[in-house]
Amino acid sequence: QQLATLEQPDSIGHFWELGERSRIETRLLELITTAQHRIAASLWAQDMEQFSDALRAARERGCTVILNLFGEAQADFATVYQHEGPEKVIGGHLIALTTDFAEALVASLDSPVTGVVTQNRTLVRLVEKLIRDESYLAAIYEQFAPQLEAAFGHHLVDLRRRLLPTTDAERLVAITTMGSEPINLPSNLH
Repeated sequence: QQLATLEQPDSIGHFWELGERSRIETRLLELITTAQHRIAASLWAQDMEQFSDALRAARERGCTVILNLFGEAQADFATVYQHEGPEKVIGGHLIALTTDFAEALVASLDSPVTGVVTQNRTLVRLVEKLIRDESYLAAIYEQFAPQLEAAFGHHLVDLRRRLLPTTDAERLVAITTMGSEPINLPSNLH
């Protein structure tokens, strides 16, 4: 009886877990294919071969396609925000996609492969914001790379390592210092 008196949520906001790469890729293609107005995504260059035809078809049917691209690939069907190649990415092979501000898919394609699809408004907005923020960063970095690297180090290492888990910070330092003097991590990151 007490539970019945509690305020009920407006909607449940379902989440679907996807634990196989093929299921993640199939759902990603379904989302792209059914999008009506807008697709925003963060993908690696190696993902483009599989998804570019569907993204191009979405653009041809009138969808705006915004793409954060990690690495080099052809994507003339999208507004592309270029990021570093996968060899410099810290945190693994992550992909994110939102369609029509209504549904989101986020997945890690590294082993163990795992993904989540949701229509939960809060999480869709969060994924959309993540994709926008990555776009902003890429555009700002493209315009102001010398100033940013003067302030925050090559590949923004001084800023990024403050916010990363220790193992990721150590990997970032290793990637950014190949062939140069090693960067000392702050004592709290050892």
